[in-house]
Amino acid sequence: GLEGNERANALARALTNRAGQNQSSHQSPPFTVVPLPSNYGERLEIQRLNRRIYPPPHKKLSTEDAVALRLIQTNTFPNLHRYSKMYPLTHRGICPWCGDTRPTLFHISWGCGGKPQNLKTPSASFERW
Repeated sequence: GLEGNERANALARALTNRAGQNQSSHQSPPFTVVPLPSNYGERLEIQRLNRRIYPPPHKKLSTEDAVALRLIQTNTFPNLHRYSKMYPLTHRGICPWCGDTRPTLFHISWGCGGKPQNLKTPSASFERW
């Protein structure tokens, strides 16, 4: 058979443990097979944790701070640009300091050159953000 098919067959057999290994696929799988728990909730928890991109917020953070951190990490933190799209009558999509037409959270927090001196942050770069 084809090498890719043989490998897929060996992996499927290793995961299900329903059939013995045949002679052509007597090699071990390229990774360690960890069986999923039989409990549905535990399986969902494992899958959810495996999809995680960012580590969980620190345990010492308050709930409010942890939520704010997650919003920043997922680029969903409320900002002037987002508010101007949702509420165009009450929020203008213009930076109050420099007049930029796209006042994103990064721009307002780090990138705006017209921000008052007492609000400026040193070495503002997108990488440090």
